[in-house]
Amino acid sequence: MPQYDFVLVAQVELFKHLHGLSLRWHLSRKTGEVLRVMDRGTESINNLLNYILFSILPTIIDILVAVGYFISAFNGWFGLIVFITMSLYIGKQPKKNQKFR
Repeated sequence: MPQYDFVLVAQVELFKHLHGLSLRWHLSRKTGEVLRVMDRGTESINNLLNYILFSILPTIIDILVAVGYFISAFNGWFGLIVFITMSLYIGKQPKKNQKFR
């Protein structure tokens, strides 16, 4: 739920900011345009947090656990070899969303 709380706080702060803007600003903008920009912004925050939480963080934890295991079970050289191998493997992976942009 912390992710939802963060998005909710961002939405409330944005709402406060919009209410603090001058009447001239609101009259010069279309309501749909402002709502679309707000929705895209909050959706971007949600996507970024999902990507970090479910893609990047587990990968980093996996690498650290594997390196730690190899260091404790064998020695530092094996841990270094595992770290370098995993780093090269991650670096060579094709970017999933590049072909769609």
